[in-house]
Amino acid sequence: MKNAYLLIGIRFSVFYKLLSRNKISFKPKYLLRFLLIFNESIWNTFFAWIEKKRYQKKLENHPVPTNPVFVVGHWRTGSTFLHQLLSLDDQYLTTSLFQVAKPDSFVSSRRYYKPIMSLFLGGSRPFDQVKTGFDEPQEDEFAMFRLTSFSPLEGLIFPQSQNYFLENYPDLLPSAENIPTWENELKLFYKKLTYFDPNKMVLIKNPFHSMRIPTLKRLFPDAKFIHIYRHPIDVVPSTIKMWTTVGSQNLLKGKLMPLNFSEVTNYLLKMENKIVNDFSNFLDNDHCEIKYEDLEKDPVAEIRIAYNKLGLELNSITISKINGFLKEIGEFKKNKHHLNQEEADCISKAISEGFFSERYLTKTRI
Repeated sequence: MKNAYLLIGIRFSVFYKLLSRNKISFKPKYLLRFLLIFNESIWNTFFAWIEKKRYQKKLENHPVPTNPVFVVGHWRTGSTFLHQLLSLDDQYLTTSLFQVAKPDSFVSSRRYYKPIMSLFLGGSRPFDQVKTGFDEPQEDEFAMFRLTSFSPLEGLIFPQSQNYFLENYPDLLPSAENIPTWENELKLFYKKLTYFDPNKMVLIKNPFHSMRIPTLKRLFPDAKFIHIYRHPIDVVPSTIKMWTTVGSQNLLKGKLMPLNFSEVTNYLLKMENKIVNDFSNFLDNDHCEIKYEDLEKDPVAEIRIAYNKLGLELNSITISKINGFLKEIGEFKKNKHHLNQEEADCISKAISEGFFSERYLTKTRI
């Protein structure tokens, strides 16, 4: 699926909320996307109604998991790679592409959707070479957007200003009056994930959650956090490419403004500093850091260090699965980026400050 994939899977009532806030453009390209989303929203509403009728009372009595493991960190830091590796550990349940695409009905609709969705899946993501598939690990942000209509992704689909769209959403959370709804839907979604396996931990990877750490810790008191970071020279241009690609494929209104290199760099610094500041209020065994460059060199060693810090067990079966996965994917082909002098200077400045200077010793690779 190459177009409108951020909203396909949404219920009609939630889609209507989005449209009432933003309207759509009447350009043919956007109308075709609208019709595709609208058609899917009718089916999603139907399956959501069935699931609610079957499971609502059962889920009310199902406990909210208190101990999720969250992978946080800025976009394009290798968090997807880490998520793939950790998802091989059988002590976890993690969100799949299907579950985040159909968050209202995945408990009961899998057998209906799998044959259809599998026809459109496969290959890789549009902005890199990461595999996509029905059961591949995926971020829960896409589920929350479809469940609530609240996500900074709204600013990518319906551009509202010329500045970096993430800056329009403090802490990347909904407005105060909508936070209770968002929190309740998040807890219900995690209940569904654990419904058939209540003894397993939930594993979640979502860069948006990097700005929501205090909220997540309040909702899930025993949660643990793994923070992955990477050199800005790789992160910033890759982030710009990602948002540009995703935005162009999902726009329903207006025009996606070119992203400013400096604004994206500053937001990266803002996010990394907030993560470190939030962790300063936690117990040591509730959080850890992984440097992408180290993870790339020796994944098993870095995961073992992280597990030891968090008090988790890394068994031989998981290690064997990780090694098998690494052999299967081979040498990952990375995107290459070329910076002009102004962009190179921006990265050099970022490396000389706070978070990155402490971890990369002020040395750049420019």
